[in-house]
Amino acid sequence: MEKYISTLILCSLLISGCVTQKKYDELLADDVRKEGEIQDLDNKLKDANSKVDELNASLNQLGEENGLNKNSLAQATEDLNDLKTEQIKLRTLYDNLLKNSGKQNRELALQQERLLDMESSLTVATAKNDALSIDLLEREKKVEELEKVLADKEKVVFDLKEKVNNALLSFK
Repeated sequence: MEKYISTLILCSLLISGCVTQKKYDELLADDVRKEGEIQDLDNKLKDANSKVDELNASLNQLGEENGLNKNSLAQATEDLNDLKTEQIKLRTLYDNLLKNSGKQNRELALQQERLLDMESSLTVATAKNDALSIDLLEREKKVEELEKVLADKEKVVFDLKEKVNNALLSFK
């Protein structure tokens, strides 16, 4: 719109013929400057629009992720409630077993002790397994280092052998 107005002003001044060359040049320079400003503003508008599009895409993606997270949360809450219900049932069953029979109580206590022993054994075995894994990794590193040293030595021996062969060839 500004371009149209400046062109109209410029044309009216040209038609009237009352404008000096200096004034004409100033108006022409002003028109060119304004066209440049319009182009800059158009570019800024395009950049802003592309940023808005990017932000909208990000917003849509975050909305989708939020929906998925809400579904996951609802499922986790449902699972937690199921587990709580199961825990209550198990606790009730456990209490009934304790009330019903002394023999069952003793057996239950023995089973709990065995379970704790198994857990302890498992913990110890896990720790040993971890230690053995670390030891194995260290040994593998040492083997790799030794293989590298051996390869380096073989290369040195080969190079030395080549030098001796070359030296002996010059004697022949």
